[in-house]
Amino acid sequence: MPGKGLTLIGDRGTKARLRIMSGTNVEAGTVSCGAAARTALGTVTVTGAAFGDAVLVGVPEAQPTSLFIHGEVTAVNTVTVYGLNPTAGALSATAGTYKVFVLKNLR
Repeated sequence: MPGKGLTLIGDRGTKARLRIMSGTNVEAGTVSCGAAARTALGTVTVTGAAFGDAVLVGVPEAQPTSLFIHGEVTAVNTVTVYGLNPTAGALSATAGTYKVFVLKNLR
């Protein structure tokens, strides 16, 4: 369910719209370790999401230090939330509802 959103205008007049699109429940899980390792924590259907859109993820509460949470459009209308753990040991993501925001270009 797209929200009304907020229109952002860049310094060169480029417009983009930030909308809250959806949320996904993520169970606490172990995120693999290693600089190139990332673990899919969950997917969410986001109507209108397309390759090239920017994705922001709001986490339900603090995550372990060094655990990076991010999202990307992995298919039309689908966003995957990932955990990236660059440390030498396993980390656990915090369980809860992760809010997914998609930034769409309005040009």
